[in-house]
Amino acid sequence: MLPEVSPINSVEFRGGQVAQITKSFLTTIGAQKANIIAHSQGGLDARHAISKLGLSSSVASLTMLSTPNRGTRVADLAASSAPDQISQMLLSALLNMMAGVSSTQAAGNNNAMAEIKSLSAGYMNN
Repeated sequence: MLPEVSPINSVEFRGGQVAQITKSFLTTIGAQKANIIAHSQGGLDARHAISKLGLSSSVASLTMLSTPNRGTRVADLAASSAPDQISQMLLSALLNMMAGVSSTQAAGNNNAMAEIKSLSAGYMNN
């Protein structure tokens, strides 16, 4: 199964989606545990769901590929270069465009600045 989560949002938000999707999937197939394979921010989302949202008893293993477990310098740079609201709006629009998110989708469950902050080295070291 390939779950779909918000393309641009914080680890907490996307982790909540991963937890819900995983629990629903396990209920649907009648299994007790899942093996999760996650790429990039998906690894952070799954790790958050497992360690903070009670998913640990439902996960047999977590395999992370290219996951920025210590944050990224790019996120640090983006966060520091967008100190005001206008810069943040422009950065959000750019990220939405790069992710292929339409303006209608962007108005929904997307939060580019929350995503950037949750991918920063400072956030990952807390």
